[in-house]
Amino acid sequence: MIRTLFKLIILILFPFSLVTSVFAELTTDENSQMMELFLMIQKRFELIEEAAAYKFLYHLPTYVPTREHEILAGLKQVSTLNQLDLQSVQSFINTQIRISLDLSNQWHRYWQKNGFNKALPLNDLDDDIRPKLAKLTDQMVIKIAQTLPIIHRAENFKDLSDLLDETVVIKPISKFQKEAILHSLIEVKKA
Repeated sequence: MIRTLFKLIILILFPFSLVTSVFAELTTDENSQMMELFLMIQKRFELIEEAAAYKFLYHLPTYVPTREHEILAGLKQVSTLNQLDLQSVQSFINTQIRISLDLSNQWHRYWQKNGFNKALPLNDLDDDIRPKLAKLTDQMVIKIAQTLPIIHRAENFKDLSDLLDETVVIKPISKFQKEAILHSLIEVKKA
């Protein structure tokens, strides 16, 4: 309501051509492209939940520092091929890794308290889940390169935030964690 009123006041006070870009919203195509990226993020968290279940069932640690280093090091080729700054891509993925660790620990505590409620058999961590995560991570980086102009338009922040909030629904992810993902995504830049 307030945003609509503000738009009307601005349109009355300033020529139309000066303000149309200020209030630009995502086009249908842009919305679709961003939805694809955010669905990849959601899928990544679903795979993380599957990995957490496997680790819980087989009493494996939720955090393995060498695995984190492997994931971040593996981003070099796909970032270079897509002309993205490696450090900013690593920061984006590292944000998801930190959130994934937090979610994994929350799931483990829940399962310890309430019992394990996942359907068996689970997919194998090394033969199935990790390869899917690696492939999905590469696909995300490619999609980021394709959508970077949309991501970097400041006027899209609210639309992107709303879309991310609607799309990434894995429980128990918080609004704060989703905002951290979006902020780290906005920080991704060209090489």
